[in-house]
Amino acid sequence: MIRLAALAAALLLSVPAWAADELKGVALVIGESKYESLSELVNPNRDARDIDNLLGDLGFEVDRVLNADAEELREAIENFIEDAADADVALVYYSGHGIEVAGENYLVPVDADFASPEAAGEALVAVGPMLDALAKAVPVTIVLLDACRSDPFPVGTFIQLPGSDAPVEISEQPGLVAVRGPTPTARPDLPPDSLGTVIGFAAEPGEPALDGPAGENSPYAAALIKHLSAGGFSFGDVMTMVTEEVYLKTRAQQLPWTNSSLRRVLTFAAPDEGDADETAITGERRKLLLTIAGTPAETRAYVEALAGEEDVPLDALYGMLNVLGVKVTDAGGDLEQQLQKGAEKLKELISQKSTAVKADPELERLSQLAEAAEQEGAIALALDYRNQASAHADDLLSDKLDEAEKLRQDMIDIAHTYAANAATALINFDHARAAELYGKAYAAVEDWDPAMALEFKLNEGDAFADLGYYRNDNAAMTASIDAYHAALGLAPRDTAALVWAKLQDRLGQASQTLGQRLSDPTTLEASTGFYAAALEVRTRDAHPADWARTQNNLGNALYTLGERQGDRALIRRSVEAFDNALSIITPEAEPVRWATVASNRGASQISLAELIYMSTNGIEMAAMMAGVEDPTTLPEVVAAREEALVELDAAIRSLEGAVASSSRADNPFDWAMLKHTLAGGVQRRAELFKSAEDMQRAIGLYREALEVHTLDKTPAQWVRSANNLAISLKKLTDFTADPAPLREAVATYRAVIEATPRADLPLDWGDYQKNLGQALAGLAEYEDAVPNLDAALQAFAAAGEVTTLDRGVAKWKDLQNATSMTLLMHSMKSFDVNKAIAAKDLGVATRDKLRELGAPDDTYYEMFLGMTDQVIELFPK
Repeated sequence: MIRLAALAAALLLSVPAWAADELKGVALVIGESKYESLSELVNPNRDARDIDNLLGDLGFEVDRVLNADAEELREAIENFIEDAADADVALVYYSGHGIEVAGENYLVPVDADFASPEAAGEALVAVGPMLDALAKAVPVTIVLLDACRSDPFPVGTFIQLPGSDAPVEISEQPGLVAVRGPTPTARPDLPPDSLGTVIGFAAEPGEPALDGPAGENSPYAAALIKHLSAGGFSFGDVMTMVTEEVYLKTRAQQLPWTNSSLRRVLTFAAPDEGDADETAITGERRKLLLTIAGTPAETRAYVEALAGEEDVPLDALYGMLNVLGVKVTDAGGDLEQQLQKGAEKLKELISQKSTAVKADPELERLSQLAEAAEQEGAIALALDYRNQASAHADDLLSDKLDEAEKLRQDMIDIAHTYAANAATALINFDHARAAELYGKAYAAVEDWDPAMALEFKLNEGDAFADLGYYRNDNAAMTASIDAYHAALGLAPRDTAALVWAKLQDRLGQASQTLGQRLSDPTTLEASTGFYAAALEVRTRDAHPADWARTQNNLGNALYTLGERQGDRALIRRSVEAFDNALSIITPEAEPVRWATVASNRGASQISLAELIYMSTNGIEMAAMMAGVEDPTTLPEVVAAREEALVELDAAIRSLEGAVASSSRADNPFDWAMLKHTLAGGVQRRAELFKSAEDMQRAIGLYREALEVHTLDKTPAQWVRSANNLAISLKKLTDFTADPAPLREAVATYRAVIEATPRADLPLDWGDYQKNLGQALAGLAEYEDAVPNLDAALQAFAAAGEVTTLDRGVAKWKDLQNATSMTLLMHSMKSFDVNKAIAAKDLGVATRDKLRELGAPDDTYYEMFLGMTDQVIELFPK
C-alpha cells in the first residue's frame, strides 16, 4: 500500500472518504534485454529489478516481467489492467526497445521478428490501447517509457500492422512520438481534478535514449531511482528533477519529456529523515535541478559549450552559476567572464585533486562529504564542509607539530585540506579566502615536499591574481607577482621547464594588468618580456595550445603598450601575435577562446588604423598655422588616410567573418563581444572619414550587442557597449545636425555613470563624466545653451576629482582642454566675460604645467589663447 500523507491532505477537502483511506498503488515493471533478432540491450533487466525494488519500498504491489515474448507481454499487460481496477494509482515502467509507427508508439518484445512486414506487425505491442484501458480502470495512471535505446531497425524496414491494408516504412528518425494521455473515466465518484495521466519518455520525441554503460542503470532509470522517492515534493517536481538529472549525467545529450494531465499534488514519500549530511547534499542537488529547469535557453547553451570546451562537469558549472546568481552584481563582476574563469580553474583543480586517504578520520569524513557535495553541484554546501575541515585542520595543526614521526604525513594532509578548501572557495568566487588558504597549504609543506609547495605557491598567486582582476585590487595583483616570483625559486628552468614557462606567462598576465591600471609603461614592458621568456619553452611544435594562449597574451600586452605610446610598430606586432594564436585556436575546437582572440585582433587592427590616420596631425596643424586652406590635400596626409582606410576595411571584413562564424544561439556572449568590436571598427571608420551611414550602422551593431549584454546579466560589458553607443550617437549629431541622437547620448552617459562604481573604477568613472560633459556641451549648440553648458562644467569638475596628473598626463590634458573650451563657449552664450577670463587662465596654467612636465603643446595653446583674447576683446572694458 502507498502511504501518501501529502496526497491524502490534498484530496481531503473534496473527497474525504476516499482520501482518508490508505491509497493502493500497483505497478507493472517490464525489462526487455535478450532480443532474439534485434541487438541485445545490456541494462533493461537490471533497470527493471532496481525499479521493482524501489517501487516495492514505496508501498506499491509490483508485478515484474523480464524478457517477455509478445504473448507473455500482452498477457502481463491484460492481467495488470484487471488488477488495477481496485487501485488508486497504476504505474507502468518499460525498459527495452521501442518504436514509432504511423503515429503510434509500440513496445518491442524479445521475439519480435522483422523478417516480413506481417510478422513485425503481429509482434509489436501498442502503448495507446494500454493507456486507454488503464484510464478506464484507475484514477491515476503513470507510464514511464525508458525505450528506444538504440536504432536496431535498418532503413527501409516495413511493418504491416494488424488490420491495415499496406505495410508502413519505419521512419528514419529515432525515438518515440509525443502522445497525450486519455482522460481517465474510472471512479466517477471522484472529482475531475483527482484524476489524471502522466506519460514520461526517457528522451524528447524523435530522439534516442541512451542505454548506459554495461553494469549500470540507464540514465533515465538511474534518475528515477535517485529521485522518485523524494519526499516533500510534488510528482511534477520529481519528474522535473528526473529530467534535469538525465540532462546533467548525459552532458546534455538526452533530455526526458513528460506529459501530464494530473492536476493534484502527488507525492510518494514523506520528507527524508536519514543521515543529516546525506539529506542536506541530496536536498541541495534537488534544489539545483529545479533551478536548472528555469535556466534561460541562451544561458544553457553557453554553459553546455563551456563544459564541452573545458571538459568539466555540467553539474559543477550550474552550481557555480547558482553562486553567481547572487554575486554577479558585485563591483566589476561579469557573468560570462567569471563563469569561464571558474570553468578553467575547475578543470585545473580536477587534474590536481588528491585521492589520498587522510589519516585523521574527521578530515577524511568532511573531505568525502565535500567531494560528494561538489559532484552533486552543491558547491556552496561543499564550501561549508571544506570550511569545517579547515577549522578542524586549524585545531589539528597545533597538536600534530608535537608528533615527530607522523609530522610529515600529517602536514601533507593538512595542506591538502587547506588546498581543497581553497579550491572550493575558488569555485564560489571567494578569491581572498582561497589565497589565504593556499598560503597556509604552502607553509604546511614548504619544508616537507618541494613539489607540493610549488603547486600551492602557484595556486596562491593565481588566487591573488583573480582577486586583483575581479576586485580591481592592485595590492592583490602585486601579491600575485610576489607569489609567482617565489614559485620561480622552486622551479628552475633546467629541471622544470614547463612549470617555469607557466610562471613566466602568469607573471606576464599579472604585470600587464597592473601596468594598465597604473599607466606604468615599465611594468607593461616587463610583461612582454615575461611572455617572450615563456615562448622560449612553449614552442608551437612542442606545446601548440600553450604557445597559442601565450601568443594571445603577448598580443594583448603589445596592443596595450602600443596604444598608450602611440607606437604603430608595437600594434603591428600585436596583430602578428593574435594571428599566431588564431593559427591554432579554431572556432570549432574552442569557440569561446577563439571569439575572444578574434575580437582582440580586430580591436588591435582598428587601433593601428587610427594611429596611421593621426600620424599626420602635426603636419596638418603646422600647415593650417601657415595658412594652407585645406591641409587634408597634402600628399602625405592623403597617403596616410588611404593606408588607414585599407587597415580599417581589412579589420571590419575580418570581424564580419568572425561574427558570421559565431552563433548567437550557441554562444551569445561571444557573439555579442564580436558585435561590439565590429561596431567599434565601423564607428572609427565613420569618425575618421565623416560617414553618417557608417555611424548609423555602428549604432545598430551596438544595440544588437546590448540585447545580449544587459545591465542585469553582464554589467561590465553593458557599460562598455553603452558608453560606445553614446559616443556614436553624439558623432551622428555632429554629422547630421540632428540633436535627437545627442539627447539620447546624454541620457545613456548618465545611465553608464550610475552603473559605474567610482570607488572601484575611478578612471572609468572619470572618463564617463568627461564624455557626458562633452555631450552636454555639444547639445548646448542646439538648445538650452546656458543650462547645458553649466551641466557640462559640473560633469568636467566631477571628472577632475579623479582624472589627476598622477593618473596620466594625456587624460589630464584632454580634460583641461575640454573644460577651458567649454568655459569659452559659456562666455559667448551667457555674455559673461569672467568665463572667458577663466578659460584663458586655465589654458595658461595647463600650457605651463605641460612645459614643466616636458610634454609641451605650444602650437595648440597659441591658437587657443589667441581665441580667448579675441573673445575678451569683444566685451566692453
